Amino acid sequence: MNDLLQLVQERMRTFCNIERFVVAYSGGMDSHVLLHILASIQDKLPGKIVAWHINHGLQEQAMQFQQACEGVCRSLDIEFEVFALDISKSVIAKKGMEAAARASRYQVFKRELRASDLLLLAHHQDDQVETFFLRLLRGSGVRGLSAMPQERILGKGKLHRPLLSATRDSIEQYARKYHLEWVDDLTNQDIAIDRNYLRHEIIPRLKHKWPGVATRVTTSAAICTATDGELQQQMLDILPIYLQGKQLSVRQLNDLSPVKISYLIRVWLESLDLPLPSYKQMH
Repeated sequence: MNDLLQLVQERMRTFCNIERFVVAYSGGMDSHVLLHILASIQDKLPGKIVAWHINHGLQEQAMQFQQACEGVCRSLDIEFEVFALDISKSVIAKKGMEAAARASRYQVFKRELRASDLLLLAHHQDDQVETFFLRLLRGSGVRGLSAMPQERILGKGKLHRPLLSATRDSIEQYARKYHLEWVDDLTNQDIAIDRNYLRHEIIPRLKHKWPGVATRVTTSAAICTATDGELQQQMLDILPIYLQGKQLSVRQLNDLSPVKISYLIRVWLESLDLPLPSYKQMH
């Protein structure tokens, strides 16, 4: 349990020029543990801690969750800020509730982050395993199988996941040790949701058969991350050759293999801050 605190403390040492450590705080066990750890090392951080709570407004208990989060932040003397979302039914119908909520959440993060901000998310190793399998089942390539990165640029700031190598069990042990109270989102038990089905029905069986499955999956994701990063950098280096203003020269793309064309198009679209196409759309 002390290992968890040490893990976060070591991660935070690498960020010397951060003015705000922004915790995405849902009130659930994972984000509560992360906030509690940060509060305990607050005097060792170069900037202040801020908790952002996203109220999606999609559940009857949404306001109760918000009030519980505010109470915890008050007890820890942490600045608390709420962002209320109004997600349209048409967006939910098109993307699904989970994907629509996630997209709206990240829009807020991207819009609100400052250049000197570090957004901290409480995703852990078990979340990473679930993400890997979800993307595998969707037919993702190297980039998708990279799962969740430890760190990336988001808007003007940066996103970081300090608990990504920690297990759910270690996080729960920490929460029990310090008698933390968190909110339980009942939708996390709904196995009609793909991620929950993997979490409750599939991954426990895999762990029973292959106890080291989480480590192996995260290793595979790390290999995919390295491969994707190298290919992406290669394409970034040659992108100017294929550009005419902001346009990509289709004629010149014939010089490249299909894999490199795909990566070049992705890098080009990302440079324009445009959404990436699906596998089918790309082809």
